[in-house]
Amino acid sequence: ENINPEIEKLALDFSSLKIKQKSFEADDLNDVDIVFAATNNNSLNELIRLEAHKKGLLINVADKPELCDFYLGSIVKKGDLKIAISTNGKSPTIAKRLKEVLNEGLPAELGETLQNMSALRQSLSGDFASKVKTLNKVTENLIKNKKSFAERNIKWLIWLSIILFFYTAGLTLWNTEPAFKTFLIKIDPLFYWFLGAGFVFAMVDGAIGMSYGVTTASFSLAMGLPPASASMAIHISEVLSNGIAGWMHYKMGNINWKLFKILIIPAIVGAILGAYILSSLEHYSAYVKPVVGVYTLVLGAIILSKAFNIKKKKKAGEKIKKIAPLGFVGGFI
Repeated sequence: ENINPEIEKLALDFSSLKIKQKSFEADDLNDVDIVFAATNNNSLNELIRLEAHKKGLLINVADKPELCDFYLGSIVKKGDLKIAISTNGKSPTIAKRLKEVLNEGLPAELGETLQNMSALRQSLSGDFASKVKTLNKVTENLIKNKKSFAERNIKWLIWLSIILFFYTAGLTLWNTEPAFKTFLIKIDPLFYWFLGAGFVFAMVDGAIGMSYGVTTASFSLAMGLPPASASMAIHISEVLSNGIAGWMHYKMGNINWKLFKILIIPAIVGAILGAYILSSLEHYSAYVKPVVGVYTLVLGAIILSKAFNIKKKKKAGEKIKKIAPLGFVGGFI
């Protein structure tokens, strides 16, 4: 019997590999855990398989899938990354070729990437859903198409163009139209204070989704406006913005109609009653202002806790009850 020269070369590198050049006998399977048959003799392969099964041994016959009890896969290794390729013995050549392609195509740095991802995963806390969201944020940039400078900054370019347009138009009117210049000079300076404050408060509201009414009320009271006048100004300014926001929620299907029906009537009644009481107490603004001030202070503390993500521990499965009274109180205050 002849032995493949490549096996003899392999034995030189592995001292535990022992070669016996002889014909097959059933006793060769004694003290054996697993059998590999690689002969060019089909009858001999079938005989080896039969004797292996008699002894309860698993066998793999080279290039004979129908005689195999298991199949060997080609393994691609890149650090801790391992990819197994198997054709169920149909074509080891294809499996070998795929292994070569993957070895050439996959960068060696994948091992370092896996180490970094493992370290990131170990540092994450929270439930499974929050971990998945964090990992998605980390990896989403890997699949995003790179945009040009104009595409990345188109919004800023548009806003810059608008600002430059109004600046140029205002400067031109200031220098060429005396009536326009006189009109601006005669405007009460308080207007500019309220204009700037309104812009800042709108930015705060857009950033955290709340606090426009609280910040505006505090500023208005500090500027000397009576509570009733401050409330009227705030709600008039919110009609358009909240109307647009509500319409967008409606178009996006982001409305719980069951909750809406529970809240709508108590909220309207509370709002009307609150406006009536506030307007009736206009002559007692000196007494109402401290109450409103304390109320806005409490709301400010709540908003800050939201901004700094200070969460109150909540029992599992705990739900908000008495929704209708909550709507009434919300509309009233």
